[in-house]
Amino acid sequence: MNTIKNIFYFTVFLSFTCFAQEEDTLSYFPLQVGNLWQYYQPHNGDYFQVEVLSEDTSAEESSIIYLVKIRYAEIPHKVFINDLNTIYWKTSSDSSWSIKYKFNAAIGEAWISNSFHQYYTVYKGQDEDILFGQNVETKEFWLTDHPQTTLPLAAEWLAKGFGLYKSEFEVGATLLIGCIIDGIRYGTIVEVEENNNEEIINTYQLKNYPNPFNGQTQIYYSIPSKGEITIKVYNSLGQEIEELYRGFKTKGSYTINWKPDNITSGVYFVVLQTSSQVKTNKTAYLK
Repeated sequence: MNTIKNIFYFTVFLSFTCFAQEEDTLSYFPLQVGNLWQYYQPHNGDYFQVEVLSEDTSAEESSIIYLVKIRYAEIPHKVFINDLNTIYWKTSSDSSWSIKYKFNAAIGEAWISNSFHQYYTVYKGQDEDILFGQNVETKEFWLTDHPQTTLPLAAEWLAKGFGLYKSEFEVGATLLIGCIIDGIRYGTIVEVEENNNEEIINTYQLKNYPNPFNGQTQIYYSIPSKGEITIKVYNSLGQEIEELYRGFKTKGSYTINWKPDNITSGVYFVVLQTSSQVKTNKTAYLK
């Protein structure tokens, strides 16, 4: 009788343990297909969107791979069924899987979160905040270039039940303004323009992602009419660092890759110039 009772209690304990691990992972970063987040950056007036597009169960690895669209890039995330407190991601097609978040990490624990650019994430602890009128538990993570640093390159806050809701970095901040989690809408959802040549383009646009960045970044720009353009990069002293493009473009949206070489960390300005317009975008390079 005692043996049966012990087996019963062990089964209940195991069930609750597994449920708690899954709940923590999926609530601090809810990866269900259809979940959507919209963000605003006050320093440049930019809106952008993150969306979970699909999931793929890989039985041989006992994992689920989620395809997450962040701005214009589709970045795979992975959760192992036997490691439900850890979310992995691949930041480029030629990079290996890295740990994005560890929800059971000890305070101060650090790990390489981007194998391509070699930067670290450090878990800083748990707190509380108010989001969409609700009291929520939060976790803070720092992005650093060294695991023992005392100053982060950027900081991220995740809210239980919502995911990433705030980040701060050298040139500004990113704030969650609205989201759809498991079919429930919170906050404000606005129409976000996608970067493709089929959209109606009537203004000059210039931005880059990621920002801040390490290694390389994609510059996205739109022009409403054909003409000669130049795209150059300047440092904070106004000195030209590099010319990325010079030539003729028709009306449309375009991307260009910038991979700096032999420059120091700091704030830089990408400048799009035409015969009648000058558009400037501020970015931070983290070496």
